[in-house]
Amino acid sequence: MKTPPTSDLRNIIASFTSPNEKKCLEVIIGLETGTGTDNLKIFLKDISSLKQLIEPASLNSKCYFVITNQEFEGTVVSGLKPRLIIQTDPQKENFTEDTEGVSTIIIRSDSPNIKFRSIHGELYTGVWSKVYSRLMFKEGKNIKTIQSLENRHLRIAYNIFLPRMNVINNVCDANTFEGIYLSTFIEKYNCNVVYTDMGNKWGSPNPVTGIWSGLIGMVGYDKADLGVGYIGYNAERSNFITYTIPVGDAVLLWVSKYPGKVSPLLNIIKVFDEFSWFAIFLSMLAVSGTLPLIVYYEPESSKNKLSYTKLVVVCIMNEDQIPKWLKLKARKGMSGNIILLVWGLCSTLIFLAFSCNLRAILLNPSYNAPIDTAEQIVKSKKTGFILEASRQFSILQSSPNPWQVKILDNHKTYNPQIEPTEVVLLRMLKNMSNVVLSLSEDTALDVIQGNSELYELEHPPFHFSKEPIEAYYKSWAVQKGSKWEKAINSHILRCHQAGFDVKLMKRLRKGNFHRKYYEEKLDIEHLAVPFLILSSGYVLSALVFAVEELAGQKRKKILNEFDF
Repeated sequence: MKTPPTSDLRNIIASFTSPNEKKCLEVIIGLETGTGTDNLKIFLKDISSLKQLIEPASLNSKCYFVITNQEFEGTVVSGLKPRLIIQTDPQKENFTEDTEGVSTIIIRSDSPNIKFRSIHGELYTGVWSKVYSRLMFKEGKNIKTIQSLENRHLRIAYNIFLPRMNVINNVCDANTFEGIYLSTFIEKYNCNVVYTDMGNKWGSPNPVTGIWSGLIGMVGYDKADLGVGYIGYNAERSNFITYTIPVGDAVLLWVSKYPGKVSPLLNIIKVFDEFSWFAIFLSMLAVSGTLPLIVYYEPESSKNKLSYTKLVVVCIMNEDQIPKWLKLKARKGMSGNIILLVWGLCSTLIFLAFSCNLRAILLNPSYNAPIDTAEQIVKSKKTGFILEASRQFSILQSSPNPWQVKILDNHKTYNPQIEPTEVVLLRMLKNMSNVVLSLSEDTALDVIQGNSELYELEHPPFHFSKEPIEAYYKSWAVQKGSKWEKAINSHILRCHQAGFDVKLMKRLRKGNFHRKYYEEKLDIEHLAVPFLILSSGYVLSALVFAVEELAGQKRKKILNEFDF
């Protein structure tokens, strides 16, 4: 059978591929000649062996074409639809229903006329121009506008899951994480959207019939083009639908009541670390031991001047005479000058560092140790609250962390349909301080934002553990080989690059308590330790004075008895 010229087929395929795209796969069925491209090629006699022949590993760019003179049925191969079907000299020039959603061209070798059906199912007639090497249509349109996703109908099935996704009055809420991604996509392509609320039913296969329900079923059975709303990954779903690039992550944490404030009595100890305090203690011992030695070894002639009681720096400040043992040939030596310079510089730096930071350290609020790990939960005998009928129990049970497994020995479950998350958090704050709740940070922060009682607190109401329970990605769902997949994935990447998720998270973390957090004044409690030291010194001095007086009186009495 005569086929169209190789150059025509090559140019048609080139018009449906981008210059930077990897090599595609061409499946040539019932034809003996190729297309003249550099793409990988598979020649088949009939369509029956197509599905068994093509494996996903061979489609390295998710791009393959079908060139055939036979009636093509069953467009999805290994979970992918062909980029384009070229039917050359078919016996029937009617488009089959199985090829709906795939670009299809009917071209003849004896005529320049072509029939074309776009990915949107729209039919066009035109010619293949050998002069311009492109398809030309009677309506004056080109391939780019025909295949464009702009001004198209977009059917969206959604589940409301705050603060990830919400729809208000058939308008996507741009103040939610997935909402801002989706609303900008709709605005970019000027889509005519039809929303379908799935009532928080994500979907699962019927164990008897295998038919999928919920949001996944709507997308997989072509009742919706896109499924959104906190959709988790699993292998069973990925065999039925296609996941987009992740739109965000979900990290389960332990949420506990914010640690209580403790007395700032010991804040002054935080001025130095343990090594600095140890060095100060050693220096005090060294000075205390050195002064008696100076007194003992200084000549008798100089003791009446009391020069041995004065340190070097004090001598300089008071313009007193330098002790003779520091002089070299009636004047100070270079080594003495170096000692004085270094000593003065070091003492100045220490004094400035101490005086500049002391007030800030004293006023720094002190709190109890927060709950950051499962080990702390078990050792403090706290009760773990986990979601009823969820994966959280199995996650903890199979955790490689033995402390997370031990939490199940003292745990309770809650049903958000009966007791909403907001109510549970308020109970934790008021009368359940010994409870930790497994929840994502964004969900808890959204509850705080929506509750005036929590939002107006002068300190954060809850603490989020550093140790996660589980972290996984969330995505959207599209049909296998969906025309929307590439555009949606590209848009999600651009939104990630723009930092939409970071912006929304910062907005959630912003609370009223940030404006009142540092309104603390210096009071007697902050200076209790210095006054305690002073009072202790007074007491010790009084005791020593009393002992000295008693000892003096006793000595005087003894001397009087032996007075000759």
